[in-house]
Amino acid sequence: MSAACNRYHASLNLPLFHQRTTRVLRMEHLQQLREYTKRIRHLQFVPSTQPIAPQIYSSIGKHAQLELFPTLSRLEILSLDQINMANISSLSLMLPPTLSDVTISSITPRVEILAATLLDDVTEKALKLRKLSLAGKITILCFNTIPALNSLQTLHIFSKDSVLPGNFVKIISQLDSLRWLHISLEDSSRWSPPGNTRTVGSPHGFRSLRKLNITGSSGFVLDLIGHVTPLPKLATINLHFFSDTSKESGKRLAECLVSLTGPDLLAIHITSKDIASSIERFPVPVPVKGRRWRLSSTRLQVLELEVGTFNSGSIRILSTSKFSSALQIIRIVASRGVLLVANNRDHVEVADLTSIYSFSNLQSLEISINLNLTEAHMKSIKKITEINKQCHKLRELTLVPYRYHTLRGDFNVKNAFIFARYINHLFPHLKKFDLSKFTTVDASWRQGVEAMVIGLQDVQKCNCHHRTGKHFA
Repeated sequence: MSAACNRYHASLNLPLFHQRTTRVLRMEHLQQLREYTKRIRHLQFVPSTQPIAPQIYSSIGKHAQLELFPTLSRLEILSLDQINMANISSLSLMLPPTLSDVTISSITPRVEILAATLLDDVTEKALKLRKLSLAGKITILCFNTIPALNSLQTLHIFSKDSVLPGNFVKIISQLDSLRWLHISLEDSSRWSPPGNTRTVGSPHGFRSLRKLNITGSSGFVLDLIGHVTPLPKLATINLHFFSDTSKESGKRLAECLVSLTGPDLLAIHITSKDIASSIERFPVPVPVKGRRWRLSSTRLQVLELEVGTFNSGSIRILSTSKFSSALQIIRIVASRGVLLVANNRDHVEVADLTSIYSFSNLQSLEISINLNLTEAHMKSIKKITEINKQCHKLRELTLVPYRYHTLRGDFNVKNAFIFARYINHLFPHLKKFDLSKFTTVDASWRQGVEAMVIGLQDVQKCNCHHRTGKHFA
């Protein structure tokens, strides 16, 4: 047994190795133990195969009034399936009323009844539980105990090798205090949505949900979105696709995000290696019959996409969405898309940055770009600098390369100056310009351009109201 503790906080890592004693444990001994355990705020069980001497449990049991961990707030059982069954009795001793955070991992068929029983004990003893994390092969036995956790605000479900019950969404939607829901379904896990119902969590479920995280295959993510909408108080969506994705998936994502968007939505985060086609569709504010919300929230401030492909057409579609004028932060990182296919490019060029003007309130932009400095491209952006400035208020600009990219053109002083003048012309209020992720470009050239852009902004001060307005206070 090892521990680290101080006056204000203590944690205990309990490997539960073979505990023996040759003494009869009396009340005074247990009181001495309690002087130590009352300091413990965080208790973590780790795998164990050796039993604790049974007389230790029987001695504690004789003094039912003794709370062994009276101030415990966080309990982690990392490997429930590896705890010696002789030690199971100890778990009921770790559930004081102060408990607010419980993690139970490695739930398997062998211990599913134990996990459900433990959760049932939690509902009776830990009345102020705020956070619950479950991982493993989770069954209906565990899900049926969750609705009794009336004060639960955060629920994490990490499903492994599971067949989730069809009505699990409806079950957890009954948690009126739930503010953050995170569901992760690995490839080996499955879920079949209940038939004839597309909004089992609506209209009375997930009343307080503010943050939704879903990780899994495109089929699972899209099915799940379809069964939790609408979410009237949702502020943040995080979707991570780790497998598949066809054009049909992209179309479904567009429809699902329309249904998710509500009046409080502030941020959308999507990560995927393959779901490129959806990015060209989902921002379009197309009405969907029978859906309560449309993708037209004027409060949306953050859009982050980590995708396979993103091109200039995608920027234009984003810019026509009804929330484009509200966005303040955009981050779009794409791994592919530099090659030309049938004269159609699947990437963003330097000249495409003019499309950013449509995002009138944008403050920070990070975007994958093809740094093409050929003579033709340099002439194109030089011509743009001859047009009157529109005085965009962007303050931070970070350009990043595609994962598979080829540098084209001359990275010389002349092109450095043309490029810097172009950036300064588009965004005269920059406080930060970053090219550092183009590691294959000579560092002195990159740093020179960065310094030149900021230098030009100091010399060629823009007289528009944005310089001294509230956005630049």
